[in-house]
Amino acid sequence: MYYPNDIISTIQSEWNNLKTNHKFQGQLPDENVLSSLLNISYQTSLKTEESRNILFRLIVCNEDDFKKAYNNSYLVNIDKFTVNRDFNVSELKRLSPAVDYTRSIIAVDYNHESKELYIWGIINIGSDWYNYVNGNIAFFHNPIFPPSFFTITVDGIASLKISKGGFCLLKLKDGDIQLTYSSALETGLINDFIQEGIVSYQERGTSLLKFQDVIKIDFKRYYIQFMKHILSNISSHRHGGALIVLSETKNNIDEICHTDLKIKYMLNSNISLGDNILMFLINFEEFIYLNNKTIKNEHQINNDLYESIMSLQKNSQGEYHKIIDLLNHISNLANVDGAVVMTNSFKIIGFGAEINCNYENLKECVETNDQMAKDCKSFNFENYGTRHRSAIKFASKYPDSIVFVISQDGGIKGIKSNSDKVIVWPNVDMNIVDI
Repeated sequence: MYYPNDIISTIQSEWNNLKTNHKFQGQLPDENVLSSLLNISYQTSLKTEESRNILFRLIVCNEDDFKKAYNNSYLVNIDKFTVNRDFNVSELKRLSPAVDYTRSIIAVDYNHESKELYIWGIINIGSDWYNYVNGNIAFFHNPIFPPSFFTITVDGIASLKISKGGFCLLKLKDGDIQLTYSSALETGLINDFIQEGIVSYQERGTSLLKFQDVIKIDFKRYYIQFMKHILSNISSHRHGGALIVLSETKNNIDEICHTDLKIKYMLNSNISLGDNILMFLINFEEFIYLNNKTIKNEHQINNDLYESIMSLQKNSQGEYHKIIDLLNHISNLANVDGAVVMTNSFKIIGFGAEINCNYENLKECVETNDQMAKDCKSFNFENYGTRHRSAIKFASKYPDSIVFVISQDGGIKGIKSNSDKVIVWPNVDMNIVDI
């Protein structure tokens, strides 16, 4: 069981190891200041406000340094208090309802002689970066990147997230330290599984591009962001649920659905993101390509070219909003008891699914935070609840699948069979990027 003071040395080590590309680099507060920041934030996380959890982000810097880091950007709004406020549990509890932690940060600094902490204002940087981190890509403009200062996020009871310049250093959650070197969706065995879907999109999308020789679409980035969007949305509902993803080419999906899955609401393939995603990517990338050409005067503008550019922009915006609506719709299906079942090409098979898999040849069960599952720890299958045991049985029988189990507190577990083991990743939702 770890407490705030126990993670100080790890924070110091991770802070020094992480190098960011920010021009302005903030300094890590000394040990005494870190102790006060962590303990007061942790104590505040244990409180409630009218039965609601207290959620907030705070950043440690002074006003001048923050403005330098953002180069006085007009996109950032700084509300400075006329009188500094004490940094304590009561003040954080009072301020948190006024500060939406997805877009605003409580600004904290300290007297370098007395080490006394104080709150000097509230900073609004918008929600673009938060949305980007959680899978909602701001496709039509770049999100504001957080500055390289020490930041604490309180996102639940006894849950602290420590970050620097948009990169998460570690989490302290329920007394456990979780390091976040990489997202399980972006590297490792889970990524190896979803790679099939990525390659399929890449092949289909590239064949439809008009300018194949010059336009290179990062299909992997978009695919992973869409998957993150679904998982993050399900997590944010705090209802709990499960998402079963099946390989479209390596599984007999009809057989699985009629033997080991009891799907209450089977769908007639009407909810499919595949074509929408491809059309969005093609329209958007071709719009960017032609628009940049005209800006650089490499294409002479005429009515036909102008209409083509405007049409591509309109179509890409339309497809984007359609995709986001469908992603949100898929996430909402998880609010019904049972699992959502889809293929790795985002084709929805059904929802409200009960796993009915009585698999006797259960493989060894291991848990790991290592994306490649090289550092694993065996656990007793019976120690998990019914939902997790069912998911483990299913993954053990069907190695060309993955099951994401989302708990009511928002945590996301990934369950995947690999060789002679069933692997459980307890923190698939961990991002290397954060505010």
